[in-house]
Amino acid sequence: MQSSCFILPVLLAGALAAAQTVVPTELRTVGVLGLTAGQTARLNVFGPPFPNGLAVPAAPIRACSATLSFVDPQNNHLKDSNVLIAPGQSTFLDLNADTDLPARTARLQIRGVVTIQFPDPVFCSAIPTVEVIDNATGRTTAILAQTNVSGLARPAATFTAVVPCRIADTRTNQGKAGDFGPPFLTHGSTRTFSVPLSSCGIPSNAQAYAVNLTALPHGMGGFLTTWPSGQPQPLASTLNWFTGGVVANNAIVSAGTNGSINVFVSDDADLIIDINGYFVASSE
Repeated sequence: MQSSCFILPVLLAGALAAAQTVVPTELRTVGVLGLTAGQTARLNVFGPPFPNGLAVPAAPIRACSATLSFVDPQNNHLKDSNVLIAPGQSTFLDLNADTDLPARTARLQIRGVVTIQFPDPVFCSAIPTVEVIDNATGRTTAILAQTNVSGLARPAATFTAVVPCRIADTRTNQGKAGDFGPPFLTHGSTRTFSVPLSSCGIPSNAQAYAVNLTALPHGMGGFLTTWPSGQPQPLASTLNWFTGGVVANNAIVSAGTNGSINVFVSDDADLIIDINGYFVASSE
């Protein structure tokens, strides 16, 4: 059963000024989540896109260098990953209780830590979230929703968690219609989903969405890719299936044209899209 209880923690970050010598800034969540066998914790970090009308700095926009970490209450590092955070893109670190912590049997309290360097003179912004995912179903059971962390002149943004809501379901007799319902996606096809027009009440000014994608393949082997409408299709897949079984994955997808996202499937498959939250500029 999915939980609709969301914990709102706080992030602490030092302010940076232009032309300042930059040192790493550690962002540590105040809230914690419990992780037990059969679960995976995911630390997501999203770099908000530059809003229309924002003066982009003269220097080329480069990605922010960051280290994602999970720590226990004694500040022992359980897992780390060095990543790059670019505007309009997301990255994540998974901590699987079954494979990364095989010796632990009791529920473990964990928190996410993001150590970021704000390259000068690049505008840099990052929005971290932490969620716990059930390994058997791929569904999110809890979320830590964090406020934005901005460097230099980037405008702030916030993540709003919502009770998981079904945007689309292409299976028959599931209550969805039009672009959000049948038929299934055929091999090599792309479908556009205008998230603000769904029944989930997502605002039209959302910059990105935290979604759970579930593929129900009609055959063996294939993949699915999602990206903002109006942008080129990326090479990387969002989820893959090697057998005919159901497979799910979480993703943060930037809002594209008219707030829409695209989904491509390499082979015939039904698709379910659930939304767990969205990002908006703090000033809006």
